[in-house]
Amino acid sequence: MKFWRWERLLIFAFLCAGEAFGEPLQLGNAQRYSPGYTMQFYNSRICSTFRRGKDLSLAEFLREPGPPRIMNEETPSFGLCNGTIWGKLQIENHSGSMDWILELMPVLDRVYIYRLRPGEDPSRPDSYELLGLTGRAIPMKDRPMTHRNHVIPLQIAPGQSTYLLKFVANGPFFIPATLFSRAAHQKRDYDEQLSFGAYLGVVLAILGYNLFIFISTREWAYLFYFFHTATFGFVLFGLHGFGAQYLWPNSPVWNVRSVLFLCFLSVFWALWFSSSFNQVSRSHRFLWNSYVYWSPLAWILAVAALLRDDAWMWILAEVYLFCSYLLIYGTGLWSLFRGKRQARFFVIGWSVFLVFLVLEAFM
Repeated sequence: MKFWRWERLLIFAFLCAGEAFGEPLQLGNAQRYSPGYTMQFYNSRICSTFRRGKDLSLAEFLREPGPPRIMNEETPSFGLCNGTIWGKLQIENHSGSMDWILELMPVLDRVYIYRLRPGEDPSRPDSYELLGLTGRAIPMKDRPMTHRNHVIPLQIAPGQSTYLLKFVANGPFFIPATLFSRAAHQKRDYDEQLSFGAYLGVVLAILGYNLFIFISTREWAYLFYFFHTATFGFVLFGLHGFGAQYLWPNSPVWNVRSVLFLCFLSVFWALWFSSSFNQVSRSHRFLWNSYVYWSPLAWILAVAALLRDDAWMWILAEVYLFCSYLLIYGTGLWSLFRGKRQARFFVIGWSVFLVFLVLEAFM
């Protein structure tokens, strides 16, 4: 019993170390805040890239939380990781408003948020109440709010309050969290819907144009580009949560695995578009053989992405995409140096596309 008493005291000290390890998030007159700067993370060092980490329950975490880690970043990132990371967020509310919304981008499989009841022992699991569960692996009907992102409404009382967040993911493990007032969240949503609507209009115009050209000319390159644009559009829809919101709201397994599956298919069609547009089969046997033997691997990896969901698949995707885009871009440069006029537009188009991918990755 004496040992258990000392163990409880140590756990209590770890969980109450907010002043020593990180300042509480101060809510004042601003309409949005980034909790990543002040959130304390636990278990991050045993989240593994090469094996599945343990899914720690609240009781297991409180029994042995370990030392906290402060990332001091707007978007804390833990790389490619399989497992569970716990976060502790302390908030001091001086804003005069209790109605707030915590939003995370749709990259995590599951997110649990618990609130410590005022005046109760932070080392006991029954001292916390579950406020919400969301994530890519949760059907839309079971989420706290119907939204493309992971959104949890919070009623934050004046003064200080403590929240525990459990993040579960297999793959890219980063936590882009923002705390909004309700009015600021609605305005941001309206602005983003306009920009995404404009993007969708452009994609539909490109699809219609290429389909019309294919029907008119029977040039296979335009049909391949049509399929590439369509699958890549679905990839972006999945990454930004619109797939889960509008297309497959009650298919969480597909929602988690569809991004990599469609990504591999998009690369497959891009490879065949490059081969057809640059007329590789007529002019260079080695390049043609490269496309013939390299492109079917996309289907093998696409099927594997449906069967597995872990960091290994993301590593394979990064390697395959890099090599494929290198082959596509190199083919365009080769055609350009051989004096083919259409290669200029090919190289310019793929340069813009690759720049877009880089910007999308860092936004």
